[in-house]
Amino acid sequence: MKTLYAQAQPGKVVLVEKEIPAPGPGQVLLKAKYSAMSPGTENGLLGEHIVPLPTSIGYAMAAEVIEVGPDVRELKVGDHVVTTGEHAQYLIMDELNCTICPEGVDLKQASFWNLGHTGMYALRRSNLQLGEPCAVLGQGFVGAITAQVAKLAGAVPVIVTDLDDGRLEAAKKMGVDIAINSKTDPD
Repeated sequence: MKTLYAQAQPGKVVLVEKEIPAPGPGQVLLKAKYSAMSPGTENGLLGEHIVPLPTSIGYAMAAEVIEVGPDVRELKVGDHVVTTGEHAQYLIMDELNCTICPEGVDLKQASFWNLGHTGMYALRRSNLQLGEPCAVLGQGFVGAITAQVAKLAGAVPVIVTDLDDGRLEAAKKMGVDIAINSKTDPD
């Protein structure tokens, strides 16, 4: 198996080969179809802002089940799933960390599921109520998704900030109420 691995030196990534054992009880062997990358997260990982280096990187994958271990109950060989696996060709994963991808869903798009999940989870944890204001700081992938979920949840107004005017224009086109460039308008 080949996997992307962030070295002990910030900003350095290497492709590492690892041995893959047979799946154990409750585990499946996955073959990656697509692995999503979010520039903010990768930069955070490579800059050692999230976890100490060295570390494997990755968190959102669409894959095919190619082998199942004993006691796997729901998944079978050939199923397409999404999971929080690292950027790798092959990956052993617990069945409980895999979600079957519905028939007809494009696997390239499905690989971004965790970015949407992160925005939805943040909003649920905030306990946002219908009609309350919501501010989303940053309009990268996750921030843009979070703003859209806030709007769908009934937040009024939905306020976003970013340093990039292009991202703010995109946010306006997607229907946010207020878009602020916090660099040029810090107040």
